[in-house]
Amino acid sequence: THAASIAELDSMGLDTVRLDAASGRVEVVSRAYDDPAAAERARAALPPRERPPARG
Repeated sequence: THAASIAELDSMGLDTVRLDAASGRVEVVSRAYDDPAAAERARAALPPRERPPARG
């Protein structure tokens, strides 16, 4: 469901999650992913098995 997807995204600590119910589009806005240093700090804070691969 949309609510479950949004709850999952929200649990990742992203700044803003928006849902357009008409189109079903989900938009994620996060300063951490706009700032490479902040993204790396956020990635490093996750337990090892939950870490996404480093971007680069």
